[in-house]
Amino acid sequence: MSRSMSIVTSAALMVLGLANMAHAAADPPSNRVDQLFERYNRIDSPGCAVGVIHDGELVHGKGYGMASLELNVPNSTKMVYDVGSMSKQFVAASILIAAKRGHLSLDDDIRRFLPEMPDHGTPITIRHLIHHTSGLRSYTDLIGATDLSVGDFHSSDELLALIARQKELNSAPGDNYLYCNSGYFLLAQIIERATGKSLRVFAEEHIFEPLGMKHTHFHDDRSMVVADRAMAYAPVGEDRFARHWDVRGDQVGAGGLLTTVEDLLLWDRNFDADTLAGGGIVEQMFRRGVLNNGEEIDYAFGLIHGDYGGLEFVYHDGGTMGFFSLWARIPEQRFSVILLCNVADPDALMPGEIADIYLEEHLAEEEAAAETNEGAKEAEPVKFIDLPEEALGRFEGG
Repeated sequence: MSRSMSIVTSAALMVLGLANMAHAAADPPSNRVDQLFERYNRIDSPGCAVGVIHDGELVHGKGYGMASLELNVPNSTKMVYDVGSMSKQFVAASILIAAKRGHLSLDDDIRRFLPEMPDHGTPITIRHLIHHTSGLRSYTDLIGATDLSVGDFHSSDELLALIARQKELNSAPGDNYLYCNSGYFLLAQIIERATGKSLRVFAEEHIFEPLGMKHTHFHDDRSMVVADRAMAYAPVGEDRFARHWDVRGDQVGAGGLLTTVEDLLLWDRNFDADTLAGGGIVEQMFRRGVLNNGEEIDYAFGLIHGDYGGLEFVYHDGGTMGFFSLWARIPEQRFSVILLCNVADPDALMPGEIADIYLEEHLAEEEAAAETNEGAKEAEPVKFIDLPEEALGRFEGG
């Protein structure tokens, strides 16, 4: 499901005077983050679990609002959330590990593993699926073109058959970037056929277990009971919420990852340690896709490149059935923000405001440098994340 949502951070720090900065500096960063989430920090509201990581340490980890209004359980860094499309970086990492182990090549025609897919004249490769350049239509759109319902349960075989039935592509493979959930669903199928193990099992053996992520898994069994699992909610009026969470889907790849803030801390640390599969996976994950005309795109391996005050960062968001999530990392600063929210409110995601609090010294330096440049143009607003229209709510049911 695509929604016109974006996360645009305030540019106020770019024009703050020294007096305002001195006042802000007197207030501890954690207190200022608390203020950002104050509207959710109640016993009658859902909200978010927040993690701020600097130099590999969780410098701020806290839950705001309730993980379950029915059971009076608060949000926390230990609660388990459905992260929707944020799952894609773990799928891409699984593909890279499978390639390193010789199970597949990124430039394999997907029909090597999925012979039921039609021949469109030009091969669709695994690499095309990873970078959303396959030309395939998203299966959520395909379902909408039938008498099926996105909210109903659809087996993996049913979805695979639906994707295989499309007779034409949106564009030739490699010609254009178009975010497509079909691609990552197919990557999950390729993992299973290439390795003989489901994505859930493969990722457990090669990612989650080695990193100690004991509360993370690809949820491919909708009947499975998950301890400490947060529910999701949607506003239905002033200070009133309806439960939004549904368990009818169990497809993984485009989404379907369940995890916690504390487990994502371990994932984040690996972007420094780079220990998975003997190393080298992190560098590959940062590589941008390249179109047939040689143009680089912002989408890499389940990660999206952006710019924050002259610093490069990578991120991925997710939105599904009332859950919203985001992991964003500035490698140069070894700084990351994790947001796992169980309220259908796009304003809940505030990575830029959090980054502004912790990195204000960098922002001040950038502002000073801009002011001293002779003939410098008026400073552009700093945006930690400025997502495209399809960025949030990318995947209904995962």
